[in-house]
Parts: sequence; structure tokens; C-alpha cells
Amino acid sequence: MRVLAFAKGEIKNRTAAVIHADVASGMTFLGLQGMIDPPRQEAVLAVQKCHTAGMRVKMITGDHALTASSIARQVGLHDPLNVVTGKVLMETPTGS
Repeated sequence: MRVLAFAKGEIKNRTAAVIHADVASGMTFLGLQGMIDPPRQEAVLAVQKCHTAGMRVKMITGDHALTASSIARQVGLHDPLNVVTGKVLMETPTGS
């Protein structure tokens, strides 16, 4: 589940960009919203067909490792707990 927090506050007129310092204080908390975006059935079927054809399926995502693992489990990847983060990937020597 993805959770968004909502708050309101005032920023200076004609601000071209909002940075963390602009919203670090003086905000009024309005609430939270949780959203679930389940995998499409077509994706689950595509993964099944690939496995049946002998293909190894990998998923690349910008999600948090735990979120990625959960999605991998939902779509039927064979090893959903084997998650490689971008940080680990960047630390891996070329050719490994």
C-alpha cells in the first residue's frame, strides 16, 4: 500500500520551486490516504507464460525493496525474496 500525507501551508509568492525547508514547519496536517495498485491480471498471465516457455523473468522497479518483493510475489516470480537494490547494484563490480 502506498500512503500519502496531506498538509497545507503558505509559501512565498512567486516561488519557482518548493524545497524541504519551505515545508519543514508551519504546515497543518490534513490527513493520510492509502492506495493499493494491484498488478494487472495480464501481467500475472504474462509471467506464467514466460515461465512455461522456460524464460527467467526479472522485474526492475524504483520501489522500495519490500514493496518490490511483495509485487514479485503477486505476479508469480519464482524468487520474490531475491531483491537487488540500486545501491547494491551500483556497488557490484562490472562483470560480476
